[in-house]
Amino acid sequence: MSLNTMVIRQRDFSAGEIDLDSIRRDDLDIFKYGVRYARNLQTAPSGAIQRRFGRSMRFAESGRTDQFQPFHDGLKYFLSFGSGYLTIRDESYTILQVVSAPWTEAIVPQLVWDFYENRIFVCGPGMRTQVVTVDENSRVWSIADFQFDRKLSGTYQAPFYRFGNKGATMQVSATSGSGITVTFSANVLNAAHVGTIFEYAGRQVQIDSVSSPTTATATALERLAPTIQYGLLDSTEIEGFTIGEIAETSVSGVQIEIIDIDIPGKTITGVVLNQYRQRDPDDRLVGPNADANTESMSIVTPGATTQWTEIFMSDYRGWPQSVSVDDNRIIFCDFPQFKAAIIWSAIDDPMNYLIEASSATSAIFEYLQADCRVFHVVGGYDEFAITDRGVFYIPVSGDNPLKPGSVEFNLLYTGRVSPVRPVQVTEGALFVDETGTGIYAINATGAQARPYQVTELTEGYRHLFNGIVAMGSNAGTPQNANRQVYVVNADGTLVLGQYNVQRQYIGWLKHTGAGAVKDVSTRFDEAKFLTNYGGVVVIEENDSSVKSDCAQSVIGGVIDDIFAGKTMQVWADGFYLGDAVIGAGGSVPGISGFASVVVGFLYSWSLSPLFLQTDGGNDLKQNLRRRRIVRVAARVQNTQEFQMGTRLFAGYVGGDDFAAPMPLRSETFTHRVLGRDFDPQLPLLQTFPGEFKLLELTTEITV
Repeated sequence: MSLNTMVIRQRDFSAGEIDLDSIRRDDLDIFKYGVRYARNLQTAPSGAIQRRFGRSMRFAESGRTDQFQPFHDGLKYFLSFGSGYLTIRDESYTILQVVSAPWTEAIVPQLVWDFYENRIFVCGPGMRTQVVTVDENSRVWSIADFQFDRKLSGTYQAPFYRFGNKGATMQVSATSGSGITVTFSANVLNAAHVGTIFEYAGRQVQIDSVSSPTTATATALERLAPTIQYGLLDSTEIEGFTIGEIAETSVSGVQIEIIDIDIPGKTITGVVLNQYRQRDPDDRLVGPNADANTESMSIVTPGATTQWTEIFMSDYRGWPQSVSVDDNRIIFCDFPQFKAAIIWSAIDDPMNYLIEASSATSAIFEYLQADCRVFHVVGGYDEFAITDRGVFYIPVSGDNPLKPGSVEFNLLYTGRVSPVRPVQVTEGALFVDETGTGIYAINATGAQARPYQVTELTEGYRHLFNGIVAMGSNAGTPQNANRQVYVVNADGTLVLGQYNVQRQYIGWLKHTGAGAVKDVSTRFDEAKFLTNYGGVVVIEENDSSVKSDCAQSVIGGVIDDIFAGKTMQVWADGFYLGDAVIGAGGSVPGISGFASVVVGFLYSWSLSPLFLQTDGGNDLKQNLRRRRIVRVAARVQNTQEFQMGTRLFAGYVGGDDFAAPMPLRSETFTHRVLGRDFDPQLPLLQTFPGEFKLLELTTEITV
């Protein structure tokens, strides 16, 4: 006996391809808008599903490529970071300059860079930070090692840190000049310390040579702190002082670290920690547990102090592996020498990292009080520290601007996170979990108590992802008004995510083809892809006007000769001509007589809808019996030949001009399907590499 039918009418495909493990969850609203399987398709802002855009080749390049717009004239430059080089191209893809660079092929995939005015800061593992600069007048590009700014005195505006050896002392043989002997009480030095800056009681010396783990020669970059000895009136007042304490004179305000106490001689000796001043007659020396009248003061031989530090970033200690720009500060993190540290430059001063607690515009040096490695810092309304153990947000506001001592780290997400560079979006940021299959969004909530929350964007979609290596996001383009997220998998496939603002989710669809995508950049307009076609590596861009990937116009019968010997597909004057083996010099055979010829690598789309909903019919145990697709009606727009089930539609028909390109059709095509199944399926397939857009699919299903 036949039961009432289900009529499933789907006009919105924006939820993308749903994981087969989840397709029985037709109780969830999102499954009304998804599909069982899709390749090389994308959704339109209307919810329609269509053949994805092709990609046009822009230029041959094996280096990761980004765009840079440094000046007010609006000109954009293409920058390609390849093995040992940086290539600069103009907007017509003409090479302007090639600059030698220290990064190797092994670390190019791990390079992180960001832009500030006319400079690019480039970080990578095992590499000193590089600064690429373009001169505003000459437009000549140069690259140099990162260097801290120096004051007129010659000292470096750099952060300093004490690396271990907390109880060790440092002593200098003189307070000025070169050839100074530096002596540590423990093994501190390494031969690689040559050129490194140390602070002796807050004053800078540069190591010139290292003779042992405890001894080196150095040059004072400024007059070093003197060691002074105070004579006291009464030896009984000395007893409350202790070596290692900080004491201060009551009138002149000189601070010292006490390094020697001579009770019989009634003297206390210390290394000056602030500004040296002459003794005031009324000075008392005040310590944490005692104070005493001073009778005299003299400068003595420099002593050994525990108040010493080492420059935080150096060729010996290491350089940051990540950089970002926010609030006119350069932000460095992922330090091999201190994985939880983050350093912000001074505001509007990208080479100044001197921390001055009294200045709101000074550089900042902070670290998370957690066992984590800070991979990246993402800016926005606030800032987010992406670490291997979770995500922290850093509040920033007019009432609480970033300044030394004001930085807070608030735990937002706990979980293992991938080092893949996150993407800043309007709501916050997107990041990848350690599995390489999950993408999470940091979203603003509008609540004061909990201003952000983290939500997974790939629940029900993880089967599409495989070792994510790169991400990009744009805000819509003239070709496609949807906001989009591009995700590159380790196997060279691409997953496109498109926002559905109305329903608050991202639908994901996988794209494949003849090339393996290695990287994506979405800084301006259309996405740019680094793609490998069997050893030929190119930069290509989304292009709705072409039907292939790596598409190139044939000029004078030839294309780029790097494709010689490759089998490519040919489109000429609107006709698809099929395969052609590219000849020597890039010659394209079989195209004489055609005015407009494009060659590229063909990709094919396919689609399998979901038939799970029960809208339009009574619940009469349809899910307990085998069902049959009685009839399906597909409404398409501007579409060329495709296959639905076992039949072809939208191709040439009687009365068409077969000497003209296949026409575009906007019609409703119906089809009956034989057979019954608990889970009936109806594949739609590409038969002709042309246009396809499905507006609505209405299906009648019965038992």
